Amino acid sequence: YNDDHNNPQEYDSWGSSLRLGWDFDNDMTLTSITAFETTDGSSLGDIDGGNPDGPGFIPFMSTTQDGLDDLEQITQELRLAQQANDQLFYQVGLYYFDSDLTIRTSPFFVPDSIVRHQNEAWAVFGQVSYDTSENTTLTVGLRYTDDDKSADAFSGAFGSQLPTVELSDDHLSWDLALNHVTNDNLSIYGRIASGFRAPTIQSRDVAFFGVPTTAPSETILSYETGFKLTSDNGRLRWNGAIYYYDVSDQQVTAVGGASNSVQLVSIDEVNAWGIETDIEWLATDFLRLTAGVGYTDTEINDPSLRVPVCGSGQCTPVDPLDDNGFAIVDGNTLPQAPDWTINFTADYNRPVGNGELFVFADYAYQGDTRILLYDAVEFNSDGTFDLGLRAGYR
Repeated sequence: YNDDHNNPQEYDSWGSSLRLGWDFDNDMTLTSITAFETTDGSSLGDIDGGNPDGPGFIPFMSTTQDGLDDLEQITQELRLAQQANDQLFYQVGLYYFDSDLTIRTSPFFVPDSIVRHQNEAWAVFGQVSYDTSENTTLTVGLRYTDDDKSADAFSGAFGSQLPTVELSDDHLSWDLALNHVTNDNLSIYGRIASGFRAPTIQSRDVAFFGVPTTAPSETILSYETGFKLTSDNGRLRWNGAIYYYDVSDQQVTAVGGASNSVQLVSIDEVNAWGIETDIEWLATDFLRLTAGVGYTDTEINDPSLRVPVCGSGQCTPVDPLDDNGFAIVDGNTLPQAPDWTINFTADYNRPVGNGELFVFADYAYQGDTRILLYDAVEFNSDGTFDLGLRAGYR
């Protein structure tokens, strides 16, 4: 907001979707979901908030415009499902995704840079749920995914077309879950699952004398167990869970350095565990209360990973630095991963005349949070909260 452009932003988009269903004999259903989306627009502003008038030494504004010249995306899913008998349910399906988008960056001190990203992916999947007993259900799922990406970039900074970047990978994901109904009010569950994120390309830095950066596929193995409880009168619901996961080659962005760049990096391993619980209570016929608490502990395990710190020299890194001034982030928590999250709502509604009087209060809290991969005094937050209150008659 500190330059003369007032940060204008404008995007136009439209889309459509079509869902078709066919019912066959023996409780078999075929479902087709087709969707198309398109958008274009731009956003202009001083991207780093720098001001030559201080504080500190920032010699010039950094007004930049980024935008989508064109984005088109189509998805198609076909799914066949059947309740084969009282004990067995299954579904199988196909999924297709195609995206084509062009990004234009205008730094204004060099010609525009244009990057075209293309992504085509398809998958086949299946899932079976079987009641091993009257109260216990076993669910098994498989998914095979094939993903192809490419990026063609013209760098205004270099004034030339850069070589095409192409990435592709395929992966078989799976999950195994067991649910047991202890009684009419309580059920417990456990789940083990693997996940996959395809390789990624980051090309924005071509506008600032950089080249596209890439990250390989990311995989995860997660474990979760929990319960779901309902009171006899149905006025109280209580859910709880504990989980652990291990991520290999997690894709993250490293922000900063002398070039103020945004680069993709890959973390060798990330471990995390957490607990979460939520309660919904109909205290009276007019008052409903909800509350939720979550705790997560994440840790980066990658002794070789180094990331640049702020190039301006106006931040205070806490992590140890190597001989090149890069931060050693091994042992840090993940960025944007708060340790504690707490939320609460109170919803009061009482009939009055032909309408109702309502009062709604909500509270959300976020604990210790690292903003970037490296730790710095200025790039942390704690005690962030939102508190809201609405009251009226309708």
